[in-house]
Amino acid sequence: MKFCNVFILWWIGDEIMQKQLHVRLGGDTVDFSKVKKYYEEPVLGGDRIGGFWTSSYNEEYGSDWIQKKMYKPYIHVYQGYLYTVKDDVKIFSITDFSDEQHFKSFYKSDYNEVAKDFHCLHLNQEYLNLCAIEYNHHTRRSNFFFWFVECTWWFDTDYLILEKIIDGPELSKIVNKEIH
Repeated sequence: MKFCNVFILWWIGDEIMQKQLHVRLGGDTVDFSKVKKYYEEPVLGGDRIGGFWTSSYNEEYGSDWIQKKMYKPYIHVYQGYLYTVKDDVKIFSITDFSDEQHFKSFYKSDYNEVAKDFHCLHLNQEYLNLCAIEYNHHTRRSNFFFWFVECTWWFDTDYLILEKIIDGPELSKIVNKEIH
């Protein structure tokens, strides 16, 4: 997989983003033809429009997104879509403030411009935690302060291969495991 950190593309191993999980209400199937190809965040901290959202899959507990954003007693009414990411994907990965500065200056904070060069935008949890600390100490403002959990915003879903659909009861078993 190719990641971009400012101007540098490099290959990264299997540990990050090899598997991605998307969760939605059961019965509401994924149809990539309905994914909007225009991307925006109309209001800072509001809902983002367009694209397709996933979080890195962990077979021990599902994903950070599920653990932090889902109300676990009702996880059984959802379905999980487990994807394998193609090796030749180009990922704009924001892992520190210099990456975000590049996003702001080179791409003018425009997701549509990022989508011209990359297949997705990924933010890791460590950076999001740092954004929260900096925000709380009033030392720096991040475009991503309201992105609370590790996630990937896909602009091009052709780089996702559906591996399996995880039904609600199976998803519930995965999600309700104890995290060590």
